[in-house]
Formats: sequence, structure tokens, C-alpha cells
Amino acid sequence: MTKINGRFHSKNEGIIIVLKISSNRGFTLVELLVSLSIFGVLVALLLPAIQQARATARRMACLSNLRQIGVAVHSYLEVHRQFPGHSDVSRGCLYSLLPFIEQETVFRQNEEMFRSTGQGGLIPIIPVYLCPEDPITRSSNVTSYVINKGYGPAHGFLFGRIVSPADVTDGLSYTAFLSEMVTINRPDHSSLFADFDHIASRSELEVLGDHCLQQANHAAGPAGGGSGPVDSGNAGYNHLLPPNAPTCLFSPYPVDIHPAVGVHTQGVNVLLADGSARFTNENIDRGIWWNLGTINSGDIVSQ
Repeated sequence: MTKINGRFHSKNEGIIIVLKISSNRGFTLVELLVSLSIFGVLVALLLPAIQQARATARRMACLSNLRQIGVAVHSYLEVHRQFPGHSDVSRGCLYSLLPFIEQETVFRQNEEMFRSTGQGGLIPIIPVYLCPEDPITRSSNVTSYVINKGYGPAHGFLFGRIVSPADVTDGLSYTAFLSEMVTINRPDHSSLFADFDHIASRSELEVLGDHCLQQANHAAGPAGGGSGPVDSGNAGYNHLLPPNAPTCLFSPYPVDIHPAVGVHTQGVNVLLADGSARFTNENIDRGIWWNLGTINSGDIVSQ
């Protein structure tokens, strides 16, 4: 084989083989730009899917928290024969459940402090009480969940009386016990006047809800996080309006509207009185959501 003018020539039985040596070259500018464009499109398509998957995982972790709280509620029922958070001097449903979520030491320390000083507050960060989506996940003595207050006396779990499973005649599987409630930074929490000097009837409260939806400022800012202290005996939400509806404060007082509010997309997680938990869409029928908030009104919840 001989090299002539940069080419190798080989003669084998009359066959001439010519080999051409080509030099290596890199990407051209056009090829590089096309490659980067394709990569950018792929990232743009993939990123929302990754974010959605992460949000779904956080929502499921929040749902798992509620299921653990549900187990604690029924462990409490076995001991006390009544639901936690029943007393108007109670330090809160979730506070009462501390011994049943492996936080008995925290409970005892706070009880001792209450006896000696009249104040508590020695409650550390309790992950099971905090939704992973909640902006406040690193603060002590704060929770993402509050008890169902129904829509008036004798309809929820937080009106200064004992509630036993037998009192929930609407059915444990058809009655909400706990839900999410995070603080939303709205430009204006509407304070609306209502001409009532008594506890309003359901029809009157429905009118108040309509008024709230029409008048309240819906331009919500980012979630502030948390619903209040774990040892608060008054924190709660009601079912006058569906999840993520606006909050309205009425004067004079018939009942204020404090809906369940979460930071998940299009709904909130809810713990039912039977200990099960489920995600509830904010577009749920208003009547069904109302019925889920009552314990003994004879309302039928259709599935």
C-alpha cells in the first residue's frame, strides 16, 4: 500500500482500494442552537409534570397525616368515650390527642406548666400536625388542621359540650371532623353587616353565604401558613361555604364564615369522624358540603 497525494492505494489482484482520510469536525452553530432548542422544549414539557408529581406527593403526605390523626381520635374514643375538643375550656382537639400520637411527654410537660403558671406553649414542631404544603412547617406550637364547627350550636364538634359517637346520628362516615385551614393573605377580609339578633336558620345562613361570595374580595395573596396554636381551644372551620371560599366576618353576629382553606390545587383534605380521610374538591356541591358539616341534623349525604 502506497500513499499518493494524501490517499492510500492498495493493489490486490488487480483491485485498487482507495482510502480517503477525513478530518473530524465539531457541531456547527446552527446544530448547537437546534440542540439547545430541543433540550429547552423537553425541559419545558417535563418541568410541570415534575412539579405536579411533587405536589401530588405532598398532598398524599398531608392525607396520611390526617389518617394518623384519625387513628389517634379513635384511640382517644376508646379511652374517654367521647370526641376530643368537646369542652369550652379545652386546650384544643389536637392538644388532647398528644398522648395518642406518641407525644405524651410533651403533653405532661404542658399540663404541669398550666398547673403552675396558667400558661402552656411548650409544644415543639409536630410533623403530623403540619401539612407539607403549608408554608409554615418549621414553627413550634402551630398546626395546619382545625376541627369542624358545623354551622351553629349542636351541629359541629366545638360548641362547649360532650359529643359521643352515638350523638353523630348523621353517621360517622358522612360527617367531617377535621380539615385544613391555612391563613390566606387576602387584601380584605370582608366585614359585612347582617341584620340578625339571633342564631340564624339554615336558609338565612345560606343567604349570608351568597352575600359573602358576592361581596368578598377574592383576590387572595400567598398563603401565610398555619391555622393557629396546637393548644388553642377555639380554632375551627365551618361548612357554610365550600373549601377555599372567602372568609367573611358578620356584625352583629349570627355566625362568621370560616371555610376550610388549603394550599393544594382545587381542594382540601378532610378527616371524617370514622377516621378515614379524603381529598375534597373545592367545586363540591354546596349542599353536600353543608351536610358533611352537621352531626345530627338528619341530612343525607349522597355519594
